Amino acid sequence: MTAAVDREAACVRQRYAAQPRRLVGLRGNGTIGDAAFQRVREELDWTELGWTQVVRPGESAHGAP
Repeated sequence: MTAAVDREAACVRQRYAAQPRRLVGLRGNGTIGDAAFQRVREELDWTELGWTQVVRPGESAHGAP
């Protein structure tokens, strides 16, 4: 991959790392309930999985196989 693609992939990984933390915060402060948390978390997981397969097949979003 080129350096630009690597930088973009790093930005996307940071975004995907931040989303679950924000989601946990929303559940923790009562903004969303457990059912909504589970639905959104599953969607985040599927989205991350799809992105991971595009960027580097066979490698997790955190850079480890």
